[in-house]
Amino acid sequence: KQWYQRRVAITAGIEKKTDEDAFDYIEKEVVEPLMEHMCGCAVGLVSAFKDCNGNITKSDIFELAGAISVPELGGKTVKDFADDILNKIDFETIESVVRMLMEHLCGPNSDGRGKCYSYFYDTASTLMQWFAYSANQKLSGSILGIGDAPETCAKFDIGGFAELSEFIEIVNKVKSELCVKECKDVYEDVLMGCCMGNMVLDKELEGNITKLAKNFETVVHSLGMADFKMDEYIQYYDSTLELVRDPKCDNDVTFEIKECTGEEGSGSNDGKKTGGKGNKNKGGKKKGGGKKKGKGKK
Repeated sequence: KQWYQRRVAITAGIEKKTDEDAFDYIEKEVVEPLMEHMCGCAVGLVSAFKDCNGNITKSDIFELAGAISVPELGGKTVKDFADDILNKIDFETIESVVRMLMEHLCGPNSDGRGKCYSYFYDTASTLMQWFAYSANQKLSGSILGIGDAPETCAKFDIGGFAELSEFIEIVNKVKSELCVKECKDVYEDVLMGCCMGNMVLDKELEGNITKLAKNFETVVHSLGMADFKMDEYIQYYDSTLELVRDPKCDNDVTFEIKECTGEEGSGSNDGKKTGGKGNKNKGGKKKGGGKKKGKGKK
């Protein structure tokens, strides 16, 4: 009953708000409590599971079914098959990845307000609104994150992406959308803050995620799917990281991405994000009605 009442309250709160207020409401009621819990508990939970996974097949259910030989499992018993899979899973690397992700997400955002998980939530909510705007959906309230830049900075050729089939074509299309001089500061702010820098410039994290992907391939092979390969997905991952680190624009537009300093920024305008430098506030946004005059995106 308590969960249902909370869901109703959250739904009602969202429905009564503008886009900006709705995102703020979700952050306060859902994201912040969840992330505070994750920041305090995620690594401990993974570590505890890693330390006790050897006892999983000693549970009663495996004692009951463990002696049964199953032809579909290559003649192995259920217990032996489960042991084999668990022994192939790289729990050490999983623990390392979770620890590094939590350090990045729960660390201070020296560009703006609060922890880095707030930065990523702000970025995600801004992109959601931009994509809705690009799809010609009516906005409730203001366009987030663009500051004094033209409204066209929040509008993308979504239809053009739908026509692409090759990954390199998608990468080039993203570059053409990003490498716009009058939108550079906005995109650098929203997409390339220091919290993002922490993630994409962390070579150890990149190596561990790649290692985990190869381990997943090994586990899948153990399930009888020998043709399954992760190489293509790893290549997509590497290319996406390079795109964020440096889009390598064909024109004179350049982007800078750097890591946080380890201290929380001062923020401004009630600590919400803007389209100006620093991703500090959701103020500094362009009203959905009055379009800014200018050349817009090219």
